[in-house]
Amino acid sequence: MADIYMEVGTLAEILRGPDAMTTRVMDVRDEDFAGGHIRSCVNVTSDRFYQEEDIDTVISQYCTPPITKVVVHCMFSEQRGPRCAMRLVRRLNELQAAGSLPFMPSVFVLRGGWKGFYRSYQGTELIETD
Repeated sequence: MADIYMEVGTLAEILRGPDAMTTRVMDVRDEDFAGGHIRSCVNVTSDRFYQEEDIDTVISQYCTPPITKVVVHCMFSEQRGPRCAMRLVRRLNELQAAGSLPFMPSVFVLRGGWKGFYRSYQGTELIETD
């Protein structure tokens, strides 16, 4: 599993502060991404977490310095988000054990997912709608 669940309020504080530059919000929703998302998130669909090669690409694109924290979520963070975070952590650990990953970010799952974040922060600068 990921290091820990992150509360929506904690993520909002991070996104409004200096740590925003070192935090990657990774939205793993698929077709349900359309309609709105957390500001500055990247949409990495859940199917990119099935094969090692695909996960390696995700790591090289989105999980390298200066990123120190990765916050993964889906609609509710009950299935896809935690599953993708678990696969990401597993692959990061494998790469680090093999000596091919000198740096490893902390990985979190956003408790309540997109719906929880949206309920708390709709109408603010933290939400982008399509």
